[in-house]
Amino acid sequence: MGFLWFGKKEELLPDIMRIPTDPAFGPILEEYAGKCSKENLALCLSGGGSFGRHEAGFIDYLDQIGILPYVNIVAGTSVGAIIGSVLSLFMSARPLVDLWRSIKTDSDVYSGNLVLSGLTGGLWRAGLLDPRPLYKLIQKTIGELKSQVPMYAIASDFQTRKMAILGPDTNPVDRALSSSAVPGAFPAWKIDDRYYMDGGLIQNIPIPFLLTECAATKVIVLYCSPENKTEPAPLAKAPSAMDTGIAIVETALDSQEEYTDTIIEETEKLRNALGLDPVEFARFWPREKAGKNFLDFANHQALQAGYDDACRYMTPTKLKNFLLA
Repeated sequence: MGFLWFGKKEELLPDIMRIPTDPAFGPILEEYAGKCSKENLALCLSGGGSFGRHEAGFIDYLDQIGILPYVNIVAGTSVGAIIGSVLSLFMSARPLVDLWRSIKTDSDVYSGNLVLSGLTGGLWRAGLLDPRPLYKLIQKTIGELKSQVPMYAIASDFQTRKMAILGPDTNPVDRALSSSAVPGAFPAWKIDDRYYMDGGLIQNIPIPFLLTECAATKVIVLYCSPENKTEPAPLAKAPSAMDTGIAIVETALDSQEEYTDTIIEETEKLRNALGLDPVEFARFWPREKAGKNFLDFANHQALQAGYDDACRYMTPTKLKNFLLA
């Protein structure tokens, strides 16, 4: 299947500078091919807004070394749901990378116009920002295509305030935009008679869902933010209302990561007590924060940074220990 371009090729940002694939990956994947029928390999994509550009660069390298054909299930939250929805359709990184390369400024994702109600394309309720540019990008990329592997997105149900799982039966455009409707910033997204908000409020890293509902045996986890948070610089002035809102959301995302760590630890203890094989995790964090905040979409270097981090961390040794354990 061909990949999609936005505008003229010469207008796009430079492509990722790639390195040759290490031939040591080949024998590892060949050996895994003989046992993969007994495994359930999942790709887990965390939320983080514009920081998802790093995830896309990382996935580009996963595609290059040849692991994507072995992924059985994809789950994502917020921007992870957008990335996962595109990836599950093609199981190739190129349409995903092209999507991010077409995003050059914040205005390619949202405008500063206040959204009140009743807009077309599922938009409803109030929001500080108008995400219609994002809707158009996703609609153009996804259209009415069908997923090659099951894709699940975590969203928050506006009415019940509980987690909602939007799976393969949900329209992929609705699935992506429901999970990424950042409260306050973007309007809640409507599907039929329900309204949905960003899934990061409840499960920003859908590892618990993959373990309890999908019985994943191996999970590749891509995070949007560095594992070790740096000390922030002192504020030069009092934060604005938008600054405060961004800080609230990022605080919630960080707390979700701590919750996920606890889930992994408790799962390991329980499986050990039951005499079950452990679930294998390959978890990857960016070395550096990929932008000023999760609404900053102008950091074009994050694609390359994601690819470079993947080259550094997903070594043949790491892959062998993960797949063949």
